[in-house]
Amino acid sequence: MSKRLTITEVSERYGVGRRVVESWIESRALDATNVSASGSKYKRWRISERAHQRFEASRSPAKKTRPQPMPTMCDGLLTTEFGG
Repeated sequence: MSKRLTITEVSERYGVGRRVVESWIESRALDATNVSASGSKYKRWRISERAHQRFEASRSPAKKTRPQPMPTMCDGLLTTEFGG
């Protein structure tokens, strides 16, 4: 069985508070399972390794590509400069 992370463990990994992790769960950005007893007033969330990996992948910025040089005319000479 794979390890399940607690809200505290996830919050420590990202350097954020527990409420931030709870908001990720509430917004469904991070999948979690409530493992508290049935009818319990409080929720005890656990995050599977797989759910954590999906969350991590969704937060990773897309690879940035270097802008291609754009040809321009400068004093009659063809030069290249980076657009941006």
